Amino acid sequence: MVVAQLNKMKFAKQSVSITENVNFGIKASTVRQFLSSSGLPTKWSKRFKAMSTRELAKIAKRQTVMVMCNR
Repeated sequence: MVVAQLNKMKFAKQSVSITENVNFGIKASTVRQFLSSSGLPTKWSKRFKAMSTRELAKIAKRQTVMVMCNR
């Protein structure tokens, strides 16, 4: 979920460098609260087994989409 991003040109003028791959994490509870306050349903997974990074990546790949806003 992305709701904002850095202004790369403004940052470049101030620091004389271009930002790349600026990422951050958000607590799941914060995301759940945001979704609920926006009227979007959430549910807990019934899956409790430990998974490898490869298994998690496979699941995440099926749930990842590109969203573009052209205004």
